[in-house]
Amino acid sequence: DLGERAQEQIVRAALHAAHVLTVQSDFKAALRWTDEVLAIEPDQREALELRRTIQIAAAAAGNIWSWGWALPPS
Repeated sequence: DLGERAQEQIVRAALHAAHVLTVQSDFKAALRWTDEVLAIEPDQREALELRRTIQIAAAAAGNIWSWGWALPPS
């Protein structure tokens, strides 16, 4: 079906964007893309795994953009 193929391509493009943004350390934007995928397909395994990877990377990088996992700079 054309609609299913279009949706699959949208999901692939959004996940690609999330991967690229993660490599660039733009974790906030990467999470927005994974959230877009999960809004379309809530059980999408790759998006769920990528979201977790991004969260771990953001915490490890010490980003203080609302997660509250990192200590504020002293």
